[in-house]
Amino acid sequence: MKKGNVFAAVIVVIGILIAVLPTWGPAAVCPLPDGGRWMKCHWMGMAELGVGALAALLGVLMFLQKDKGVRRGLSQALAGLSLLAAALPGGLIGGCKNLQMPCQAVSIPVLYALSAGLLLFALLSLHAAREKE
Repeated sequence: MKKGNVFAAVIVVIGILIAVLPTWGPAAVCPLPDGGRWMKCHWMGMAELGVGALAALLGVLMFLQKDKGVRRGLSQALAGLSLLAAALPGGLIGGCKNLQMPCQAVSIPVLYALSAGLLLFALLSLHAAREKE
């Protein structure tokens, strides 16, 4: 398997994790409280669902694409998307104010780590696409 395809496969996995973990699983955001109003971390998780799905889709397109220029463009788009994935919990939407809430204790650090991984593999894929010239 080519190096670029390995990077694309890892990007697909990271995108799926960004999409799924804030909503379901061990890194899920805060549940619906008894009062019946969603906290803002819920909306952050919904936004990350869209960002992660888009990252996974771009990774699939990168996996299928053979043109070096298109792969570079997809890598650049993924690098920007990784910054958006980190900005959503970091200030665009954010999480709960209480630092002991599940979103602050687990979800946001996991999203930061996944966003950093997405940025790393997008830049590695960009480097691999430029290296072939």
